[in-house]
Amino acid sequence: MSEQKTCRYHPDRPAAALCQKNGHGLCSECLEDAHCFGPELYCKYRTQCIIFYTEKENRRARRQPQSAVGA
Repeated sequence: MSEQKTCRYHPDRPAAALCQKNGHGLCSECLEDAHCFGPELYCKYRTQCIIFYTEKENRRARRQPQSAVGA
């Protein structure tokens, strides 16, 4: 019997992503502005982590000037 994981910050919502190292879940709303729970620490799951990937893509989007986005 598998247990449905819930969001770390919204326990009433199901988790859309799960930190494999810590077991914390994030709902789709929290995943939009996701942050790694331990970015300075070694994590063997980092290369396949949707939370870390989303955080990296959000940083990249904020760094790009608006004129380069439409080009």
